[in-house]
Amino acid sequence: MCRVKARGDFPESEGEGGEGRTWPSPAPRRSQWRSPARARLQPQPDPASAEAERWSLLIAWQHRAPAGEGKVPGLVIYLLWPWQNQDEALSCLPSEAYSLSRQHGLPLAVNTMSAGGGRAFAWQVFPPMPTCRVYGTVAHQDEHLLVLGGCGRAGLPLDTAETLDMASHTWLALAPLPTARAGAAAVVLGKQVLVVGGVDEVQSPVAAVEAFLMDEGRWERRATLPQAAMGVATVERDGMVYALGGMGPDTAPQAQVRVYEPRRDCWLSLPSMPTPCYGASTFLHGNKIYVLGGRQGKLPVTAFEAFDLEARTWTRHPSLPSRRAFAGCAMAEGSVFSLGGLQQPGPHNFYSRPHFVNTVEMFDLEHGSWTKLPRSLRMRDKRADFVVGSLGGHIVAIGGLGNQPCPLGSVESFSLARRRWEALPAMPTARCSCSSLQAGPRLFVIGGVAQGPSQAVEALCLRDGV
Repeated sequence: MCRVKARGDFPESEGEGGEGRTWPSPAPRRSQWRSPARARLQPQPDPASAEAERWSLLIAWQHRAPAGEGKVPGLVIYLLWPWQNQDEALSCLPSEAYSLSRQHGLPLAVNTMSAGGGRAFAWQVFPPMPTCRVYGTVAHQDEHLLVLGGCGRAGLPLDTAETLDMASHTWLALAPLPTARAGAAAVVLGKQVLVVGGVDEVQSPVAAVEAFLMDEGRWERRATLPQAAMGVATVERDGMVYALGGMGPDTAPQAQVRVYEPRRDCWLSLPSMPTPCYGASTFLHGNKIYVLGGRQGKLPVTAFEAFDLEARTWTRHPSLPSRRAFAGCAMAEGSVFSLGGLQQPGPHNFYSRPHFVNTVEMFDLEHGSWTKLPRSLRMRDKRADFVVGSLGGHIVAIGGLGNQPCPLGSVESFSLARRRWEALPAMPTARCSCSSLQAGPRLFVIGGVAQGPSQAVEALCLRDGV
């Protein structure tokens, strides 16, 4: 069965109502759709039931209030499974939606959302960046999204700096970085953004550290790293910046741990990591910094280690069960997740090549052990080089590369409560190698590679946060 449910919020339709229509599959012809202004929203089915997956379209009315005017109705179309992109779903919209939009002069907006799970997700599309880029450095400060450096169409690091005003949805050019760089780390310290490491225009690791002063709109140089490094992992705690690992000019992975003291503008050395690496994933949990994975040259690292900020000591935890490059990592509810990636062949398997996997491995911080989830709990798609994050009790995996000849647009989430994967709305712009940043209920996906370096800026959101 295919259900269409709607609710009228027009002043002239208040008090009117009708029962939702139900048709046998396939979906009805457009002439069969009843006016959504005269239908009322029916109770949603249990998201865990099979009926939830048979929902195809929900039409809802929403009041919008432009500045300086009273409330006016606006039409919002919410697209549910099974459509994975807006073009496909728009082709199935009822003609009444368009005629009512024209008749009342209403803006017609389209959002994709998930029909499963206790919370719905939607994509929010922002104006594209003025400069297309990959490996850009991103930061969020006081409702401004900053995108710094990265590589442009020519493949060379940029000194371009731009910011998106979240209130007005407009891009502004900032003063250029003193040092053009790509793949740098960024940390927000009050009203300034500190940029650390990266790679420069001659493909050499960078030692320069620079701070952008938001209130003054200018850059200041800070104390340089003791050693030039790319792929540095950074964590901020109590106004101090911790920089871990990296790769030096000799291409050797580093084990150094440095802490930056803003008041003294200096870097201090801390006990080195047991396993040198660059490009590792780091998580701050309690008074510990957890360091997972990374690379040594072209080889993925399986080490999982924790640095106690009070005792200033390192603890080795059991290593990742499988060796995978370009995996995605996230922490949620006391567990660390390692997802997907390129599986590396064993040491004696000379004829095997790396291949994309949908592996899911979970480390329980309380019990101190890894669990490799069974085949039934693996990701729906095999992918690597993708965005991963934690939103509303879900681990989400976005885009990346798979066995297809182009970047993936698929999105999926693992519900921590229901212990299963669910398909989410596809990315508006399929990409890999994206920069990402989580700010409140939004997981930003910025730039990356589509057909080439991308200008796209999109955010996967909890519907409560849109």
